[in-house]
Amino acid sequence: MGCKESKVVEPEPIVEIVKSEDDEEYDSDLTDDDEGEDGSLVDNETKSRDSQLGQMTNMFRKKKRPNVSVTGLELTIFGFVGLFDGFVNKKGLVDGQGTWKREGGGEYFKGEFIKGKICGNGKFTFSDGSYYDGNWLDNKKHGYGKEKNMQGSSMAWDTEDREYMGIYEGEFIDGKRQGQGKQLFMNGDIYEGSWLKNRKHGKGKFIYKSGGSYEGDYQNDERNGNGKLIYPLDGGFYEGEFMDGIPNGKGIEKRRDDTIYHDGIWINGVPSRISDQRIDGKNSKVIDPIVQCAPHGRNMPDPPKPWSKPAP
Repeated sequence: MGCKESKVVEPEPIVEIVKSEDDEEYDSDLTDDDEGEDGSLVDNETKSRDSQLGQMTNMFRKKKRPNVSVTGLELTIFGFVGLFDGFVNKKGLVDGQGTWKREGGGEYFKGEFIKGKICGNGKFTFSDGSYYDGNWLDNKKHGYGKEKNMQGSSMAWDTEDREYMGIYEGEFIDGKRQGQGKQLFMNGDIYEGSWLKNRKHGKGKFIYKSGGSYEGDYQNDERNGNGKLIYPLDGGFYEGEFMDGIPNGKGIEKRRDDTIYHDGIWINGVPSRISDQRIDGKNSKVIDPIVQCAPHGRNMPDPPKPWSKPAP
């Protein structure tokens, strides 16, 4: 791993090991009378003690050369050229605590480096107020952190994938939101749940500022799987299967007063029914949309449905 800190071995005078009184007493007790017939007892015990003393000696020999403090060192981070104040190792690589500021710009970093890379805890701030504050590994967000994105597009450290505007706090892996986390969008919507490569993926809950909510399965940033969608205006809900963000499959929709609007099959958000028909001489099951659904003997208009993808 790029962030493991190696130890530098420098030759130094061998440390003289001084035996304690217990050692001398132990040696004096090893007389010829204590030896076995072939002398193996004394030989094995002595080798064991010599080995332990040798290991202690090697530990005393190892000593890490201290890093050197520098100021005004030119350093490029995420394509920005700036000046670094902190420590460098014997190879001239930034190593340890330090601060960096872009020349002629507002970008700023304060945190930990190991062998020339951002590793550990640190905060990188952009000139527009966007920032990431948390754990890093090899110049990438990795671990737990908090990110504020005001740009509406990818930040400098994640150019290959889009990100949401707003504030995210949670887990990162290899520079991307992955694991559990909470996103507060700029429009006031909130998502809290599972992420995979910067996408909502797995179990999660989305709360709309308008008052509605969805709780259930996500896949590739869309409602996919089973979930419950509560409408923001009339308090009714749909509970069942989703595909690509809208009801598809089996599900039930109820009004606020608990009356059933449709309980059965949905196709692209439309209540549908299955009927047996004979087509080309074969019995087939056909799914037809229901133009009007009249639960309890009366026609009812469609309730408003927030099925469009929420703006990130």
